[in-house]
Amino acid sequence: MHLHPVAFNAIVPLAITYGAQRVRVPRDDFRLDMRLNCRRAPQKALWAAVYAVICRYALRRLRGTPLQVTDHVYGLFESGNMTSDYVPVCYAT
Repeated sequence: MHLHPVAFNAIVPLAITYGAQRVRVPRDDFRLDMRLNCRRAPQKALWAAVYAVICRYALRRLRGTPLQVTDHVYGLFESGNMTSDYVPVCYAT
């Protein structure tokens, strides 16, 4: 929910005011996820498209601020389905 443009526009100045150093922008690797687990592909593709738009907005909004973001977040498309086989592959890329 923090990426919703209305919420995000309120969060950014508050984060800066209260000394936060980072904001989570969940950019998962859709292609990697499809290689590892292609179940629910249509649902994941929809999520990927939606997150691409809102993450792009968030990154533009963060330009010029002191807040940092991670390069990637792994496992977004596997929420509730993470396995011990999935995690090491993600971090090896």
